Amino acid sequence: MSMNFLLAVLPNTDASRLVRDPTEAATDFHSTSAPFAEGAYVAQAGPHAVLVDATAELFSLGKSSWIPDGTALVTLGGTSDVYGFEVFGTSPRERVVEYGDITVDTGTPVPAEEVLAGDDQEDAHLELAARLAGITVRELFGLEWRPVAPNLL
Repeated sequence: MSMNFLLAVLPNTDASRLVRDPTEAATDFHSTSAPFAEGAYVAQAGPHAVLVDATAELFSLGKSSWIPDGTALVTLGGTSDVYGFEVFGTSPRERVVEYGDITVDTGTPVPAEEVLAGDDQEDAHLELAARLAGITVRELFGLEWRPVAPNLL
């Protein structure tokens, strides 16, 4: 399966602050991460807000002044075979893998990155996002997702 979306983990953030309409029905991960999904979606994972976006709006997240220190952005670009990971704030980190080769590697690695050592970068980056949120991939898939307010990104 080729996954093409962005995942962001906002530490110690209440996801309800980011929701477009709290009365709107939640949807599943498959619908939020599919190529036809419109905009970003947010869910609560313990104390963290997790965002998923198949439209690439989250690429601008690092320029936002409202994100908490330590916010992480994980890129899954299965179609182009490009996978990335970036942490924003006082301990910045960036790592990009293109066609199996690490092309960017700056900052101090975080412990959750140990999952990136394998050959399957797609599954590894999905696992990385889940670990950063303090959950499993299965739990990530089971979260309740709601559209993000349009003025945030």
